[in-house]
Amino acid sequence: IVCAAHIFLWIAPWGWLVQPMPNRLKPNGRGWLWLVLCMVWAASFIYSQTPLNDMVFCLFRRVAELNCAGCGLTRSFTAMSRFEPYSALSHHPAGPLLYGAMVAHIVLDFVRWLKASPTFLPLPRWLTLGFWGFVAIVFAGHLVRTIISWF
Repeated sequence: IVCAAHIFLWIAPWGWLVQPMPNRLKPNGRGWLWLVLCMVWAASFIYSQTPLNDMVFCLFRRVAELNCAGCGLTRSFTAMSRFEPYSALSHHPAGPLLYGAMVAHIVLDFVRWLKASPTFLPLPRWLTLGFWGFVAIVFAGHLVRTIISWF
């Protein structure tokens, strides 16, 4: 689910999926991001109750029969949606951080939309860079742990 959302976000700003009509506003990246994040959030609530829960979608895991650095993110997101943070951490250590960022982005953009002010509640640049740096460090640590588990 998370990988599909990233691919969609990568393609969406170029207009390959939706061609803008001349008399309408052009879709922007923030609107697409909000829409995809809401879909991922909603899917994280219902995914664990579907038969898809037992399927493996990771191409690397299917071919190499090894876990990749992103394995466990979907399970981590569904655990966070069930309010099980310890279980989410056991599936993937970056999952709760990414889930929190997703929920914060959805709520913050919704509040900005209600206030009709895109600059309402600005986040300091040092805070966002520090947060994403921390997420990158956690993800890198998980990557190292995953590679070590291969041997």
